[in-house]
Amino acid sequence: ARALLRDLPEITLILTDLQLEGPETGVDLISGLENTKSLVLFMSSLPADHPLVIRAQRMAPVLAKPFEIGDLRATLKDALNVTTPRHDP
Repeated sequence: ARALLRDLPEITLILTDLQLEGPETGVDLISGLENTKSLVLFMSSLPADHPLVIRAQRMAPVLAKPFEIGDLRATLKDALNVTTPRHDP
């Protein structure tokens, strides 16, 4: 994943889980990226007081799972600090 992110600089948003397959975490993935200009959001089903969640919160917003699309939208708006138009069905 890290190589893919390095090779595709046009990626502007990275949403990653904190718990990944294998020994690395989402925090490790993002920490290993050099000079990324991408917006980073984490998601996790771990408790808010878990050390990995606390560590991730120092880097980027952490969205608690399970979440609704409205939660994701609100987190993105906060992270981007912009107002997005609302599209009602």
